[in-house]
Amino acid sequence: MARSVIKKTNSRLKFLYRKKHVLAYHTEKHLAMSLIQCHFDYASPVWFYGLTKDLKSKLQVSQNKLITFVLNLEPRSHIGNDAFI
Repeated sequence: MARSVIKKTNSRLKFLYRKKHVLAYHTEKHLAMSLIQCHFDYASPVWFYGLTKDLKSKLQVSQNKLITFVLNLEPRSHIGNDAFI
């Protein structure tokens, strides 16, 4: 399940990056939340605790990429706890 979520979120985020030049910031944010965030939220309390450390790390990286996109940050920007709120 986690591998599927990672694959879906990364592919959709790549799509949004390709279309970023024609989208307004408000539209980017709404598309990211509706197309990607729902996959992170779907039943994550149930399956997250059974994941290996490697898969948890990959999920975290994928989530950080989403936050970087939504907040319009540089690719190597630090993502702290305040960005998750």
